[in-house]
Amino acid sequence: MPGYRRYVSQGPKYREEYYFPDSELDPRFAFWCGDFTDPETCSINGDYDGMKAAIRFRKDDMQQVRPDEALECIDRIGDLFRLQ
Repeated sequence: MPGYRRYVSQGPKYREEYYFPDSELDPRFAFWCGDFTDPETCSINGDYDGMKAAIRFRKDDMQQVRPDEALECIDRIGDLFRLQ
């Protein structure tokens, strides 16, 4: 995935890929992919006012996903649940 560094963690029964943005100094990963489901699934996680949300997609669709825009969607979803 252009613009991201990939690190792989593999055990006897699993394989996970963690993606970190090249340009960010933030040590948190941007998204991950794992073979826990069929088809293989990726997830972009976000924090918003103490809430956590995730957007999941098929790894086959990874080239179409723009993580920064997906995280903005998480912020908008968080706005729907904000208590005034």
